Amino acid sequence: MAVNSEGASGDNPLKVGNVLSCVTCFGERIEGEVMSFDGNSMIALKKKPAGDQRRGIYDVTLVNLSLCNDVQIVHESTTPPPELPTLNTRKIEKRVSDSVAEKKMAIRLQKEGISPAVQLLFRTINKTLSCKWQGKNIIVLDDVVVKPPYTTDTLQGSDDAVAQVRKIIEKHNRDLQQQAAGNSSS
Repeated sequence: MAVNSEGASGDNPLKVGNVLSCVTCFGERIEGEVMSFDGNSMIALKKKPAGDQRRGIYDVTLVNLSLCNDVQIVHESTTPPPELPTLNTRKIEKRVSDSVAEKKMAIRLQKEGISPAVQLLFRTINKTLSCKWQGKNIIVLDDVVVKPPYTTDTLQGSDDAVAQVRKIIEKHNRDLQQQAAGNSSS
């Protein structure tokens, strides 16, 4: 059953719960259950069970149907769409607030001459160990100081903590080198 530009197939609108199949502009056939659809932009949000077959885990894809060929409804849903879950507005507000604070910090650090590359190093360390800025120095676990130029040679602190931070910095640098090598070969 083909879908027209109004998101309808004959009298049946493309709706949540329908299973949709289409061929992308890259020639890839994708199929999944419609989770959401915007008829004005022809964007559908589709889900299908994840490749690892774990129960309740889905791959979710946004698809611009106006760029797809052979759009078909494979299975039409006969049940009404499920109720939308309630949103935890406190959690959303905290995420927004944290994101704004992080962006403001990045701008402040940039103005102080701390490059985005060093800010990335800070975030990498902070994923594993708690750290904070003190001027242009990174303070890790209130024990290790990483001073400019932010190499393993500039670490100061207790031997065990320095060893842990050194491993993180070395891995971070290896990952950046691998990424640069991968980008230059493309």
